[in-house]
Order: sequence, then structure tokens, then C-alpha cells
Amino acid sequence: STTINVAIIGRPNVGKSSLLNKIFGSDRAIVSPMAGTTRDTIDAVMSKSGPTPDSPPTLYRFVDTAGIRKKGKVEFGPEFFM
Repeated sequence: STTINVAIIGRPNVGKSSLLNKIFGSDRAIVSPMAGTTRDTIDAVMSKSGPTPDSPPTLYRFVDTAGIRKKGKVEFGPEFFM
């Protein structure tokens, strides 16, 4: 089978975790209005059957990442020490 990796990246608090939850139709990632809720990457795997019954399924690994900020824009707190 083939594995396709998809990283969900972007600025803090723009809905990356919400997008992951919507794709999978369940609460895979914690969602909060407070920026910095996701600190570690969260991955989830989805399997889609091939075009024919004989072909192996394709696996999709979605990775939800923490928000990306410029070094100078990080305020004192947990992100400051990363």
C-alpha cells in the first residue's frame, strides 16, 4: 500500500486542529479559542480503498502541527522556551 503524508501547517489559532477534526468527523485534536493549545504534533491515519477491489488501499497520514510564529513575535510563556 502507498502512504501519503499531509502536514497541516499555518499561523497560530487559524483552525488547523478544527480542520483535522472535520476531515475525520471526530474530535481527534483539542480545539480551544486560546492560541497555543496544540504544542505537540498530532497525527491521524485514514485508509481509502484502491480503484479496483484487487488494488491495495492508500493510507493518508494527516499531521496537525502547532502554529508557526516568527521568533521575535513569541511572548513569554511555554512557546518562549521552545
